[in-house]
Amino acid sequence: MSAQARALAWARLSEVEAFFRERLAALRLRGGGLEPLDPVAMAENLLAIVLAIRVFARLAPDRARLERLADSALAPLRHAALA
Repeated sequence: MSAQARALAWARLSEVEAFFRERLAALRLRGGGLEPLDPVAMAENLLAIVLAIRVFARLAPDRARLERLADSALAPLRHAALA
């Protein structure tokens, strides 16, 4: 992959991560129950899971596996919201 392509890919991934981070931070400020979670770390985790789901969906589209991955990513959000 060329340096230019790598930079473009990283820029787009950074935008997705920034979106997650901003939404999580906004929810936290509104008292959405996410106080114990770090928006930066959670955004990184969500981006990683999105990428993993995309890879697994192409390689071996096992719906149950994909749903488990998504559930594991969302579990901390659910737990924090219920706390």
